[in-house]
Amino acid sequence: MNRLLISGFIALLILACSRKETSTESTGAIVDGAAVYKKNCVLCHGKDGNLGVNGSKDIRASVLTKAERIELITHGRKLMTPFKGVLSEDEIKAVAQYTMTMK
Repeated sequence: MNRLLISGFIALLILACSRKETSTESTGAIVDGAAVYKKNCVLCHGKDGNLGVNGSKDIRASVLTKAERIELITHGRKLMTPFKGVLSEDEIKAVAQYTMTMK
């Protein structure tokens, strides 16, 4: 039963993370980091960055630099999904910048 619940949650997470935004800075459009965060990160980190699902860290307490956040979002860590190939580089940068505002 526990494995079934975990498998269902992982499937939901993968489905939630599989949508790709189309607007990027390289096309002249501004990427809305908050919108990308809400579509891809809220499931584990929550609206305010402190939900803590699957061991996710409290973003509000993070001391990571923007570059470190970009690396983490791109390649993931432990249970965190790597977003390389899911989000564009511009979207990843926009999310990293948005998370810098979460205090």
